[in-house]
Amino acid sequence: MRTLEDGERAVDIYHRLRADHERQRSLAAAIRDASENSAEMQGLFEVLCAEVEAHAGAEEQTLYAELFALSQDPAWVRHCVVEHDATCELIDGLSGVEMPRSVWLAKFDRLMDCLERHLDEEESVTFAIARSAISPDRAVELGDGFEKLKGRETAAWGKRLWQAHRTSVCPNGGLRAVAESRPRASGAAATDGGVTAASERRKAHRGMASRAKS
Repeated sequence: MRTLEDGERAVDIYHRLRADHERQRSLAAAIRDASENSAEMQGLFEVLCAEVEAHAGAEEQTLYAELFALSQDPAWVRHCVVEHDATCELIDGLSGVEMPRSVWLAKFDRLMDCLERHLDEEESVTFAIARSAISPDRAVELGDGFEKLKGRETAAWGKRLWQAHRTSVCPNGGLRAVAESRPRASGAAATDGGVTAASERRKAHRGMASRAKS
């Protein structure tokens, strides 16, 4: 594996993804700990939403796209994309909807069960598939591409959330507006759309005109 100029070991996509996974787990725990403070809980939830969606979009355009191009278990890759969509659907169901706190937390726990299952599968199954087909140097290139794409995805999410908050008059209305601007997940990604369709769909949701390349 290549190293940086100062001799430091380059960071591959697996390390970048795992670091993101730990960040998502930490945010989920913090939301649970803040369950008695609505404002803090909502602020943390917005951060988690941005983190999950930006991570999914960047991952689909780097690691998933690479595996799909290499014909490495495409059915599994499509399964992972569908899990991304399912997670986003659960996020939408928690965004800007008035409900008792106990109901919201129950729905949040369901979201976290879905997300944790996906993260575990990715770290145990997807990474193994990828390591068998992708060279260490290419894994570093994909990691660099992931980091750049995630930055763009995060900025796009933040801009849309800010604009939505400006026009919203209801509590948590910003997240609701963002969620409602995104079409519901379809079965296309699971059957014939593949990674490309899912990535393009997610970019269209965020109003991004062209697909970024890693």
